[in-house]
Amino acid sequence: MIEQFWEDIVIYFVEYTSLSSENKVQSNHKTVVFNSVIIEKEVENTIRKHIDNIIQVISIDEIADGLCLKKM
Repeated sequence: MIEQFWEDIVIYFVEYTSLSSENKVQSNHKTVVFNSVIIEKEVENTIRKHIDNIIQVISIDEIADGLCLKKM
């Protein structure tokens, strides 16, 4: 019954460095949510694909799992 209304999510805390528009290296910390459990390398690949100017992904930590209400 729960699967009818909810989908599993996993929340990660990601730390990375990127190049700013002024060509300076900046440190970034973001919380990201994915619809299902994925391996750490897939998280890194997705972050690199969808955020510009990443120099290095420093850490990826799974911090929680949860439920997201499905669109009806």
